Amino acid sequence: MSILSLRVTCTGYLCPGLSAILIKDLGLRTNLQRADLVGMGCAGAMPGLQRAYDYVMAYPGRKALLVTVEVCSACYYIDESLETVVGNAICADGAAAVIVANDGGGSGPGIVAFDTLLEPSFLHTVGFQTIQGSSGSSSRRTYANEAGVLVRRLLDSLLLGSGLRREDVDHWIIHSGGRKVIDSIRVNSVYRKPS
Repeated sequence: MSILSLRVTCTGYLCPGLSAILIKDLGLRTNLQRADLVGMGCAGAMPGLQRAYDYVMAYPGRKALLVTVEVCSACYYIDESLETVVGNAICADGAAAVIVANDGGGSGPGIVAFDTLLEPSFLHTVGFQTIQGSSGSSSRRTYANEAGVLVRRLLDSLLLGSGLRREDVDHWIIHSGGRKVIDSIRVNSVYRKPS
């Protein structure tokens, strides 16, 4: 069994990368394939998961370890702007890991398909910026009300390509970005009216 080791972050740049440090500290084999995805922010989890999925689809019987970690508190910047306050409030420290396999022996969630949507007009609304030599998160509220419309466009494409309908999905996992984003997605994208 071989493992692809992936690490995703935007709050820490290390050389050698965190994946190399994890292999050493966890006592994993030293010939593992590894990849570090940096600079994608919270959106990096999905490309990381897709990279793990692509790996196990290309090499059935192998496994991929995906580790995502953010240490946003290392990048807090304090000023009196609302953008900085919101950015600091919704960006927290955290880590998660998952092992992805394609060996037919697992139970639990499965990956059906991937799709992506990048709306260039919103690139300026959230991210990290350098202010007076410090890196800090910023968030502008302009995207919150549009989130549901964008998610609906993505879901229409994803579900159609997979032969699924919204009614076929029992649970939705949403990376929120705040209450207004959740409400916009729920109302405009995933909500199913009772029959």
